[in-house]
Amino acid sequence: MITPKRILAGLLLLASLTGSARAATFPELRDRFLRERRKPYAERMETIRSIAALGTEQAVRFLRKVVVEDEDLSVRLNTIYQVARIPLPSAWRALLGFYRGSDRKLRNSAFSAMVTYRKEPLPGEILDEVLAGADQGLRSSAVRYLARRNDPRFLGEVERFLEQFPRSGTSMISVLVRAATPEAARVLVRIYDDHRKYDR
Repeated sequence: MITPKRILAGLLLLASLTGSARAATFPELRDRFLRERRKPYAERMETIRSIAALGTEQAVRFLRKVVVEDEDLSVRLNTIYQVARIPLPSAWRALLGFYRGSDRKLRNSAFSAMVTYRKEPLPGEILDEVLAGADQGLRSSAVRYLARRNDPRFLGEVERFLEQFPRSGTSMISVLVRAATPEAARVLVRIYDDHRKYDR
């Protein structure tokens, strides 16, 4: 028979077991990841997320090595986003290093991670390079970055984006609505007109 006394005893046991659980240390997580070399992607990334959650310099150094050396490109690219979540200056420097490297996919992921997860302002030369480039995804991310920072170049860059990628106007709607200015409304009308034109 289940009595209040037994329920209380069960709750106390559960609390004691939960309280005794010990978080894994960096050496334990590092060794686990190294053992998981042939494990499925999801399992390896779970360990990567646990390492990033430590938020330490050791974690930054190890994850930086994973980005550079791991055999699985998907793990390398998604580890960049975990580096971005570590609130240390060394993590920011690592992201800048990934962007300035020669691998285009790493560069793209590094830029996306910087504008999505970091509060530091982007170096001017990086932002200018992306805004002048032909990569639609990066340009879109850069325009959204300008919007979040209330940068006066925002509307001008939206218009340049629409000139180069006229069929992608709908991707700019949300940031223009949030801008809530007469100039933004004018660009929204243009997007609507262009959208109707291409739908015919």
